[in-house]
Amino acid sequence: MIFIDIGSCVGLFVEEIFKKYDYSKISEIHCFEPHKANFNFLNEKYKKNKKIIINNFAISNKKGEFKFYMKNYNNKFDFAGNAGSSLKKNKNNIDKTNYEVVKVTKISEYIIENNLNRIELMKIDSEGSEYDIIFDILDSNLLEKINKIYFEDHSRKINLDIERKKFFEIINNKGKNIKEKFFLQDNTHTNYLNLNNFN
Repeated sequence: MIFIDIGSCVGLFVEEIFKKYDYSKISEIHCFEPHKANFNFLNEKYKKNKKIIINNFAISNKKGEFKFYMKNYNNKFDFAGNAGSSLKKNKNNIDKTNYEVVKVTKISEYIIENNLNRIELMKIDSEGSEYDIIFDILDSNLLEKINKIYFEDHSRKINLDIERKKFFEIINNKGKNIKEKFFLQDNTHTNYLNLNNFN
């Protein structure tokens, strides 16, 4: 089984995968973490695990190099565990003057380039870019390659009303089978509920 973890931070979701799935059946876990301190932490943590592929770039619906705004933890930015930094300048808990320029690519291109033809689960926690990533998947006709998508909605920290409305319109029009692929993180930050629980 192949897994994709977009916004890996320090690997908490990777550990959840190990808990919930038979390790012998996991072939690859592709992690994406643009924050350098988190990336370095992941590299050290999983340096002996050949199943985990760690990428030091962000995922969105665009390619190139872009500003990655740091979340401010009492004037601390560059440490492993910074879990709120974002490509979105209007996110309400980032420091607009403190940023790094990071590489950004599309998950659609990564999937095609790496011949990932059957993905068991994709988790997307990209601090405001989740809908951009999902639209890229839909526009590229890659949804059929993915069994389940877990994602977080950061509307409480950034205005995503337009994106959220567009997403639900598209998914509702595609039918029950497509809607059942998507699971939205609830308020506990640990559970993901099928879209039938939301509107």
